[in-house]
Amino acid sequence: MPGLRLLSTFIGQTFALWAIVFAIAGFSAPQVFTPFKQALTA
Repeated sequence: MPGLRLLSTFIGQTFALWAIVFAIAGFSAPQVFTPFKQALTA
């Protein structure tokens, strides 16, 4: 199914983008993301 492949590619690209955004935001304002990090790693 080409649609599924397109969707997974889109998700992969946007996931990389969001990962970069969250990394930059985490470096800029770590106190904001501390609860999220604890929730994710818990």
